Amino acid sequence: MSGGASNGAWEVGVLWGLTHYGNPEDFAYDWVTGVSTGAINAAGLAGWATGDEKRASEWLSYTYTQLTTPDIWEYWPDVTLE
Repeated sequence: MSGGASNGAWEVGVLWGLTHYGNPEDFAYDWVTGVSTGAINAAGLAGWATGDEKRASEWLSYTYTQLTTPDIWEYWPDVTLE
């Protein structure tokens, strides 16, 4: 999976669509790798067994719906925005 900040949520949406509107067995994976946010998605998928891609996509999709900016971004205390 590629990187690119919010593209990680898009990638999960594509996986969700493929496994829900297609045959999930067609999208089973033996391994998955990623860069940047794709690595976060790959780590999330690594917790699911091959053949469980549909449930994995549901879990990742739900996880993205629960994230807020403060969950992933915090200003350093001594930084001021002008």
